[in-house]
Amino acid sequence: MMDTGNRDYKYYIDDLTKLCVGAKYTYSELLSDDNLSFRYRSIIRNVMLKAVDDDTSVESHIYYMTPDGADYACYCRLKTRVRYYRPEVKRTLTGKEEVKYTEHVARIQDLAAIPAEVKKEQGIIIHEIQMSKPALMIYVV
Repeated sequence: MMDTGNRDYKYYIDDLTKLCVGAKYTYSELLSDDNLSFRYRSIIRNVMLKAVDDDTSVESHIYYMTPDGADYACYCRLKTRVRYYRPEVKRTLTGKEEVKYTEHVARIQDLAAIPAEVKKEQGIIIHEIQMSKPALMIYVV
């Protein structure tokens, strides 16, 4: 039987204004995909793989990213936004408490400023990264 658990999080959407990449992709999977933007693949080769291994997922890289590296500066220059989910306890009409996951979109600067321990306590699940297409076009590797 095939493992289909991560297929929902492995996608990329190449729009006119932004490039959205699913968080479960590893950098080696992104590099091997010829349909992905050449510019982003060269950024992965020249910047990201100097900070992390090629079998690191985008999710774990962003999750443990700190604001003192070249990879962070690169994602900032690409005007990256991170779409993530956070569990919140909500009351139903009957008074029961349910855990609902709410979607949030934050700049990479805001998410990297939160320590990994706090992200774990809050239960943050990173879903995708969104990079500005004009910023990707003018980025010099």
